[in-house]
Amino acid sequence: MKNQLNYEYKIEFIDEYGDIVDYDHFDKLSDCMLAFYRCDKGCKVEMCLVRDEGNQYDGLQDRQHAYFFEDGKFSIPREFDGGCPIPKTHLNQITIQANEDK
Repeated sequence: MKNQLNYEYKIEFIDEYGDIVDYDHFDKLSDCMLAFYRCDKGCKVEMCLVRDEGNQYDGLQDRQHAYFFEDGKFSIPREFDGGCPIPKTHLNQITIQANEDK
């Protein structure tokens, strides 16, 4: 069976020890940004695009992350941590958001 690719945005809430204490997934970057702006200003937040690959018989076979907001700053990643390129539609959304946040 052919694998499917699914993409979603994720926001991670980090405690003072650097541990992820909570996270949420979103279909759209705009919804992820709304969650960011509503969070407690004292918490550290990281955002990423998640790439899942798998099928209904074998389940999830690969998960990769592309972090684009760390340490309070936007960055424009070109690929996921596993080496796969970021699709242009998502890359364009991240680039637009990064430019708006300047």
